[in-house]
Amino acid sequence: MKNKIINFISFAMGPILGGALTALIIPLTTYFLSPVEYGKASMFTILQGLVASFAYFGFDQAFTREYNEQDDKSKLFMNCIIVPLMFFNVLLLISLFYLHQISNLIYPSKNYVLLVIAFEVLVMFTIFERFILMYLRMSENGKAYSFFTTSIKLCMLIATCILLYSGNRSFTVVVWSTIIGQISADCILIFKYRRLFNFKINQWIDSKLINRMFIFGFPIVISVSLTNFLQMSDRIF
Repeated sequence: MKNKIINFISFAMGPILGGALTALIIPLTTYFLSPVEYGKASMFTILQGLVASFAYFGFDQAFTREYNEQDDKSKLFMNCIIVPLMFFNVLLLISLFYLHQISNLIYPSKNYVLLVIAFEVLVMFTIFERFILMYLRMSENGKAYSFFTTSIKLCMLIATCILLYSGNRSFTVVVWSTIIGQISADCILIFKYRRLFNFKINQWIDSKLINRMFIFGFPIVISVSLTNFLQMSDRIF
């Protein structure tokens, strides 16, 4: 019983500390940025939430379903992450032909192509982050989960402070601090758990497992994406 309580507290600390750091970031940015600039940044936040919910393709939820039924966790991890990565890479290649249009749609301006590319790289790292954190949750490693959850927010806060100190007062403070902070923390996360990755595809590929997870996860991603869109529609329109 004591161990369960300790484990519960260790998992709870991450969201609590992360929320506290977010509570510092929001007033910090709203104080230095004008309402117009902060409104532009909100479009980036909306897009990040919508794309992230769709990019996992429901395989993150399928991972939790299959975790206790699979003995080889690395094999399960690779079979889960391969589809979202392949799907997103296809979208990434297609988007390269429409960078100016995407930039104009989000901000709106055609002058933020670099931000669009950086955002796409961020989504790629977010996929890795999501599945590694899901692995930590399912393996009941609360300390590591909370540490990296907090580290992501801390890196974002540090990046925000640096950009504001440099004199930047545009919406790009929010965008770049999110991108730089999250990717920095994700690099450490990926390096720490590099043992989960096996690049010899013939050793772990399991089409039956992938198909089963796809059937389970795809309805979930549609539901989550629609829910997120409806929740954010008031901010879009």
